Amino acid sequence: MTGYILLQANNKKYSIESIDAWHETKMTSSNEPAPLAVSASSQYSADYPAWRAFDGSIANVGSLNNCWITANGVKVGHIQLDFGRTTTIRGFSLTPRQNSTAASGINCMPKKFNFLGSNDGINYFLISEYKNEIWSAYTEERKFVLSKPVKYRFYKFEILENNGGTYVSIGEIKFLKGVVMSELPTGSLQNFINYGKGLLSNLDQSINIKTYVTQDEVSKNDKGLRTSILDRKPLYIEMI
Repeated sequence: MTGYILLQANNKKYSIESIDAWHETKMTSSNEPAPLAVSASSQYSADYPAWRAFDGSIANVGSLNNCWITANGVKVGHIQLDFGRTTTIRGFSLTPRQNSTAASGINCMPKKFNFLGSNDGINYFLISEYKNEIWSAYTEERKFVLSKPVKYRFYKFEILENNGGTYVSIGEIKFLKGVVMSELPTGSLQNFINYGKGLLSNLDQSINIKTYVTQDEVSKNDKGLRTSILDRKPLYIEMI
């Protein structure tokens, strides 16, 4: 065990999850893997469904580009991911359809769009809005970092204008995780191995999730469960 890092404050031990971790979606259909679900305002054909934008890949599918495309001639619309539960993110990235022809690739990417969040799929709240987003290459993955983390179940991209193409197409959408701080019961060797990090950076980011690790290798319980006294009320608690 070399180079593993934990943080300590007020005699408590903490682990910080990777700052640049992305939520894995890897969709294989509109509702697999559960509980994820994808929907969109329209699609070009069965070959270009909305879930292709969340399948974790931009590799071509046979002779077809791996992407979501709206109905032909439709330059506006929306695409949405339902995480199945409230999920904290602090940003997202968009990658164009992998087509070197500008009219089919970068020209069909969103130019003006709103990013919305909802917890019931009915009432949506504006998280951020974007204008004049122009892609220079079909290989460009553009990251959008929010001013602060947000926590919703549904995330929707409302596309108001594209870059001049005959429809909207997006190759891949990814969501950046919120920074997670985990409080550990002890600073034991095993916890260093299990939760220690090799590198910590950008610690000025807002931390909106605090988890409490309740497993301790000295416990007689086969699951290693123990209690933890909470000294403050975090925005979100997850027992791991």
